[in-house]
Amino acid sequence: MKPVITYEIQKLKVDHPIVSIFDEVIAEEPLEINIQNTLGNTKSETFLVTMRTPGEDYELCLGILFSHGIIHHKKDVLFFKYLIADAHKTQVLIGLNTKEKISKKTSYTNSSCGICNSETWEDILHHSNYPILDSTFRIPADLITQCFHAITNEDDHFHKTGGNHKICLINEKGEMKLSAEDVGRHNAFDKILGLAIISEMMPLSNTIAVLSGRCSFEMCQKAWLAGIPIIASLGAPTSKAIEMAEDAGITLIGFLKADGFNIYSHPFRIENNNS
Repeated sequence: MKPVITYEIQKLKVDHPIVSIFDEVIAEEPLEINIQNTLGNTKSETFLVTMRTPGEDYELCLGILFSHGIIHHKKDVLFFKYLIADAHKTQVLIGLNTKEKISKKTSYTNSSCGICNSETWEDILHHSNYPILDSTFRIPADLITQCFHAITNEDDHFHKTGGNHKICLINEKGEMKLSAEDVGRHNAFDKILGLAIISEMMPLSNTIAVLSGRCSFEMCQKAWLAGIPIIASLGAPTSKAIEMAEDAGITLIGFLKADGFNIYSHPFRIENNNS
C-alpha cells in the first residue's frame, strides 16, 4: 500500500472552466495491532485498530505501545510480523517480553484521536520515565525559528498532499535527527517515538519536537513521556497542553513562524540576544 494515491479530479476556479487534473491524496488505511506477551498469557489478543498512513508500521506500533506505557525499550519487543497485508486490511502481531500490565483496548482509534478510548482520566495521565528537570538546557531563539524552515522546506507528503501531519525532531545544534509523517498527528508522533526506541535514543532530552499542526494535550503527553524539553508547533496549543507543559517542565511554543513565535510555558529555556 502506498502512502500517497493519485486521483483524477475536477478543478474549478471562478470565471474559468472546469478542468481535469491529477491530485495526490494522502492514504488512510486501518492497522490492527495484535499483541502476545510471553511473560503472561501466550494467547494473542487484539490491542487496538488505528487509522494510519501506510508505511513505518513497525515504528508506529512501538510508539503506540510506548505511549501506553507497555514497553520502555527495544528489548521489550521479541518479534513483529504481518498476519495480513493487502490493499484493504493490515494486521500485525507483536511479541512482547514485559511485565507491564496490559489493559486490553480492542478499540477503534481514528486518525484525529489519540486518547479518546482511554477508560479514565488516570489512564491518560501517565508519568514520564524521563522527568524533565534539567534547568540548564537552553536554546537560542534563532534556532527555534530555523525549525520553521526544517518542517516547511522539504519535498515530502506533507507539502504534496496537504492532508497529513509531520513531526520533526531537532537537536540543540539545529540538526534534523528524526522525521515522520502520518494522516494522524498522534500517529506521526508515535512513529517518531518508535524510531527513537529502535535507535536507542531515549531519552530525547536534548531535542525540540516540531509539530506541523496544533499542540494538544496528547501531543504534550507524548513529549513528556520521551523526555522532550521543548515543543514548537506551527499552530496553537490547547489549554490542557499548556497546563501539562507547566506541570511537566516543558517549554511550549506555538504559532511558530520564520520571524517569531509565542512561548506559553517555561520561557527560561529560550535565549534571545535582542532582549
